[in-house]
Amino acid sequence: MVILHIAPLSFNKSSGVSVVVPNIVSNQNKIDGINSALIISKKLDLKTLEVERKKWDFSIYDYSNFNSFDLDKLDKPFNKPDIVIFHSTYIPAHLRMSKHLLKRGIPYIVVPHGGMTKFAQQQKKIKKKLGNILFLNKLIKTSKAVQYLSNGEAQNSNLWNKNFFVAGNGVDLPNVFNTVKDCSKDSINISYIGRLDIQNKGLDCLVMASSIIKEELLKNKVVINIYGSDYRGCRKILQNLISDNGLENIVKLHGPVYDNEKQRVLIGTDIFVLLSRSEGQPMSVLEALSFGIPCLLTPGTNLAEEVENYKCGWKVAIDPKDVAARLQLIIKDINMTDLYRVNAREFINKYYSWNSVTGTTLLQYKKVIEGLAFSVEI
Repeated sequence: MVILHIAPLSFNKSSGVSVVVPNIVSNQNKIDGINSALIISKKLDLKTLEVERKKWDFSIYDYSNFNSFDLDKLDKPFNKPDIVIFHSTYIPAHLRMSKHLLKRGIPYIVVPHGGMTKFAQQQKKIKKKLGNILFLNKLIKTSKAVQYLSNGEAQNSNLWNKNFFVAGNGVDLPNVFNTVKDCSKDSINISYIGRLDIQNKGLDCLVMASSIIKEELLKNKVVINIYGSDYRGCRKILQNLISDNGLENIVKLHGPVYDNEKQRVLIGTDIFVLLSRSEGQPMSVLEALSFGIPCLLTPGTNLAEEVENYKCGWKVAIDPKDVAARLQLIIKDINMTDLYRVNAREFINKYYSWNSVTGTTLLQYKKVIEGLAFSVEI
């Protein structure tokens, strides 16, 4: 099977799509009989492109260097792919490229990465309505299917009325991880890692929940560390929210962390928290679970029910009072989380290892190519 992925990647480590798509391509190429490559569908500086080409074990093409999209300009066998995968949503170049594919009878699917949910459609609503009319509706209509990353994303994207299947992302199990609470520490470390998007990531809810139980958090030496890059001025707003509620000794703001520094943060984390209002499938949660870290999640993450059922985390409503109450219970029984730590690793290994999800995804690709009915759950 010859697969061509097309995505608007910047290779910025703070971008979930830029992190996950190269891993998808790389892991597909580990399967016998699979040839997978990547086309970058946005302008990328040549230095970054060369660095990434040396880093990865697959072909990376830069569409911005083409005057027009033509598969014949690609090396064999990618000039005749069996299927094409478009990642992301509001990329006008994808519609132009899809027309070329349709002329050649090549099927394609769209992976919106959370961009087609009801919540996402309400953000910049007027611009998205215009984008839907101009190109996204056409791109979706002529696709063979939409690939959602979770059942929750599929349910929250039902306005599109399109054939779909569900196949998620994966993560590698690290060699270092947490399976036992470090009793040498007398503090409790709760971490969030991601962009500082107050509205979508529920950071306002996290701060207000902390304010409700401020005295208890101080008494139990709980520190909530928030790591991430600024998002449209949210860092300043968040810092003011922390200060206004007198939480400087509890909630700490940090810059983004990557690679070895991120690993160090995760190893030292007792509880990972993500209170998103909407997601496709958050890689930060999968990574935290792979390190054996129990997670406190809202339904908007699309993983909350799964982690609660597998006893490696807790589901909580996007409500400060509910979050505060759950935090109180977790803190009270913090030494009982060792079972959750072991379960977290088992959960990832069973359902979200790259080996597992790659096989599932390729099976769905094959069904698209052969025009078969879809299986809508992993």
